[in-house]
Amino acid sequence: MTKEMRIRDAIHGDIRLPVELQSVVKSKYFQRLRRIKQNGLLYLVFPGMQHTRFEHSVGAAHLAGRRYQSLVSVMSNGHLKFFEEVEKMRGEDNLVLELQETHRLMKSLSATRELDRAWGLRVMLAGLCHDIGHGPFSHVFEELGLLKRSDFLGGARINDELVRGFWDKSNKGLTHEDITLVYLDQIFHDPSVKLSPIKSPIDLALVCALIHKDFREYYLSRKPLPLDDEAKILMLLAPIVSGLFDVDRCDYLLRDSQMAGVTYGKIDLPRLTDEVHTCLATSYGKASVVALTRPRNVHLLDHFLVSLFEMYTQLYMHHANLRLQHELHMAIQSEPSLADGVDFGWHVEAGDDSMVQGLHSALRSVVRDSFSRRNRDDAKVTRQILKAPSSLRARMQNEGWTFLPVKPRGMVKDCQPVFLVEHLGTDSLDACNGLCVDDRVRVVSWKVASLVAAKLEGVEHDSELWWRNTKFTKALDEAKQEIANEVSNQVEAQAGVPEAG
Repeated sequence: MTKEMRIRDAIHGDIRLPVELQSVVKSKYFQRLRRIKQNGLLYLVFPGMQHTRFEHSVGAAHLAGRRYQSLVSVMSNGHLKFFEEVEKMRGEDNLVLELQETHRLMKSLSATRELDRAWGLRVMLAGLCHDIGHGPFSHVFEELGLLKRSDFLGGARINDELVRGFWDKSNKGLTHEDITLVYLDQIFHDPSVKLSPIKSPIDLALVCALIHKDFREYYLSRKPLPLDDEAKILMLLAPIVSGLFDVDRCDYLLRDSQMAGVTYGKIDLPRLTDEVHTCLATSYGKASVVALTRPRNVHLLDHFLVSLFEMYTQLYMHHANLRLQHELHMAIQSEPSLADGVDFGWHVEAGDDSMVQGLHSALRSVVRDSFSRRNRDDAKVTRQILKAPSSLRARMQNEGWTFLPVKPRGMVKDCQPVFLVEHLGTDSLDACNGLCVDDRVRVVSWKVASLVAAKLEGVEHDSELWWRNTKFTKALDEAKQEIANEVSNQVEAQAGVPEAG
């Protein structure tokens, strides 16, 4: 009998994965994540950040299992006492919290072992595969323009009708979340991936919906109203994988901060797991989901958001990392073999190192010199200027500096509103400033209760980043000219025209 898989992890200790996930982990689709570093080129700035998306994804699966168990246990056992006393609570914008309906659904999971295990495996698989669609150098790869929806599938095909319908219907640019759907479809239909939790098209659709927000909306839009229990459970569990406090963020905050040697990302994971839970809600008749916790946990939520903000401003948006990304971007865009984009077959086999190795030798040399800082003619090839006036910008441009736009990063992704809920006696009612349904419950929005939540909805780079590296630019121009000469010679040779000289 196959035993559970045990993986020793630097962050979470011993991770035990159910037997149903083993064949997925061992598949070529998942093993490719060993070839993709978690943070692209950031290891060249913080040398300890050598970890890959493989261990991050395993960690996310582990946290997804724990979060699922905690949610079902708390919400089904009536741990929040007012569940037994208050059926609904009304909030701002006509929001109604469906307390007893949430309690009923979670209790139905805990009461049926088969149903409980099925949903638990779906959530863990979603955590495991949430990043499986990433290409080499992760987010840098998405910005290269190599992903074209019309050409990406190549020789592959999407077998599932629902996934194929979403793929064909979408008119947005191709993202790693979209590609994740293709990988999950391949896993489901690959006979070598045995004992997978995906045993039916319904399983596939639910796992995809747990990961991909747009696909979840597409899936739910095809459901008749009122929504059935399966759809409601999906909505309750989706924030575990894709939400404000999701397992993706929890793992990479802990993992990235430890590997980088900084303290910004140290969050209180056990309390986040045990104290913050989702609840069904309706707003103007439309079904939605919110997160609930107690007022005493406001500092817990604030600390999480501050940690996330600091990690972005101090690590992920580090000027040296952005400089390296820009130079790599320029080099890859000059590669003629990638001019027509890449397909799924290429994507499965590619990794960070193989992508660099696959560049033309002249470009490969430029990239390696960039990584090793050999192609710098100045110690400062990037400059950060706080709120530069237009006159200074014009001067920088005249002196050959290039402005590098840094996209704002939303801290509140796929987010459900967060409410702080507490029990009150009749004597306390007059002192309430929040919204009271009756004399037993008070509901306050986190954004109202916390200055941190009100201010840190997103991260914008507080200074302008400018880049100038004439040595790199010269080397890249020479490499592009060498490639152009080779192409010209090949065209002449094919045309039968003798080379000059």
